Amino acid sequence: MAQQNNNNNNNTNTTPVNVGVVLDVNNNEFGKNWLSCINMALSDFYTNSHDYKTRLVLNIRDPKRDVVAAAAAALDLIKNVQVQAIIGPENSMQTNYVIDLGNKSQVPILSFSATNPSLTSSTKTPYFFRGITNDSSSQVGAITALIQAFGWREAVPIYVDNEFGQGVIPYLTDALQAIETRVPYRSVISPEASNDQIVEELYKLMTKQTRVFIVHMLPSLGSKIFAKAKQIGMMEEGFVWIVTDGLADFFDTLEQSVIDSMQGVLGVRPYVPRTTKLESFWVRWKRKFQQENPDIVDAKLNIFGLLAYDVTVALAMAVEKSGVGNFKFDKQITNNVSTDLEAIGVSENGPNLVKALSSTRFRGLTGDYSFVDGQLQSLAFQIVNVNGYGTRGIGFWTPEKKVLMKKLMNSSTSNNNNSASKPNLGPIIWPGDSTSVPKGWEIPTNQKKLHIGVPMKSGFSDFVKPWLEQLLGSVCHSRHCCNLSSHHIHGHFRLRAQECLEEIGSNNLDKDKNSRVILRPAFIYGTRTFGSMKVLQHAKSLNQLPFVGPLFTPPVNVTAVAKVAVRAATDPVFPPGLIDAHGILRYSQQRSR
Repeated sequence: MAQQNNNNNNNTNTTPVNVGVVLDVNNNEFGKNWLSCINMALSDFYTNSHDYKTRLVLNIRDPKRDVVAAAAAALDLIKNVQVQAIIGPENSMQTNYVIDLGNKSQVPILSFSATNPSLTSSTKTPYFFRGITNDSSSQVGAITALIQAFGWREAVPIYVDNEFGQGVIPYLTDALQAIETRVPYRSVISPEASNDQIVEELYKLMTKQTRVFIVHMLPSLGSKIFAKAKQIGMMEEGFVWIVTDGLADFFDTLEQSVIDSMQGVLGVRPYVPRTTKLESFWVRWKRKFQQENPDIVDAKLNIFGLLAYDVTVALAMAVEKSGVGNFKFDKQITNNVSTDLEAIGVSENGPNLVKALSSTRFRGLTGDYSFVDGQLQSLAFQIVNVNGYGTRGIGFWTPEKKVLMKKLMNSSTSNNNNSASKPNLGPIIWPGDSTSVPKGWEIPTNQKKLHIGVPMKSGFSDFVKPWLEQLLGSVCHSRHCCNLSSHHIHGHFRLRAQECLEEIGSNNLDKDKNSRVILRPAFIYGTRTFGSMKVLQHAKSLNQLPFVGPLFTPPVNVTAVAKVAVRAATDPVFPPGLIDAHGILRYSQQRSR
């Protein structure tokens, strides 16, 4: 499908230049948005460049989100249309195949949305230009700056299992290692993962110590991840979620239900200053797109649309600069040609166009625009916090300064208040609507647990519940447990006092006796002090508690019960099972191993 541009094409003194566009435009709102930006770029550019001798003619192919179809579309454009350059494809997987065709035919491939940094190589891919500022290798600097500033010592990447997700991992792990932050686990999720598979993986993460997660995926999968994370309680206080540009670039276009599930998330995305030129473009684009697509209500544009606009302007300038008389293809003559790929021609203007692209510089919608070794130079990154109905900017990070800052400084401005170890950011609302910085770890939930079952019989719970609550408070907040946390911070042991204030029959207790510790005294006496509160100031008979063994059992001091409860939780070799009054007395007199 060739698309003639309406601006100045009737001028007989201009030379049409075929350019390919490989984008998923059918049944894809983002693809339509980006194609609209490409068309507007040409219209705006040639309206203001009457003296240009060339006019780009777009030849559009839709690969329908298929990798092989994208390669076939590029091959068709090069072999049959003899395009001078190709804009696209949309993602890194498609682009990886198309790059080889560009190198073979000397046709430049310009992508504005393929984020995998491994695609760019001045020696291996000389005909590939990545017109995208938010490459993964740059943004990991902003992510590690966040982690270092808040002192988190471990982080778990959660990424999609494809080329897009895997591309960031080498850069991320190296950057984390450089600041001495461990990566104890990597969570790899299939792009076709079911809800059950996602929940299973999230539960696995909950059993581990780390509570700092770095998510690298696109909204199609990321929205499901956060919906399930919220459902199972992983968006509560104590958790840290940082998302890369894969999600952060789409914050402004996500449904409110998705934003609601991401409250407290931190995002890293390239910063585009809001200029008068940008505001004017946005208003014009909104009006034009609505006229062309009346069935799409409240269309929204993200940074990829702006990058599509700028890369098209760069190509139009470079084509003019490379000359107007050398747009032919040199057909390769081979006696035994068996495939279309072997019969592909070579663009005679390709080397000149590469030089022109490399030297093109201008001020675009996204800021200063230029390529160095085929890569668009990185801009500043903005740190945003998901809160309420959208996001709030809380700071910036630049590749030059490599520190977090509340306000963006130019390269000549120094700020002595900024440092790599100090979170110089605006206020943050963390998951769980908390303003307290999460510590980044919890003692893992897949280790040993202390369960105390209490039958809720009439006249019984009023006596036992205050003692139980105070006992659990003592176990969880005592000096002993603080020491435990510091000595077992790497998850060798789990202390968890869990209340089971529900009616439990003796049969149910017996079923669980092989997997947990169950304390079952008959008579409790003595005084137990917790702060200023005293409980159990005299003995009472607990005759409604089911007995094990003889009807008469010795009374047990409340201190002995507390000692055994703590030991059951802290001694890794303490045997599970039912412990009656005799066992409580025996274990309370023994020394822990």
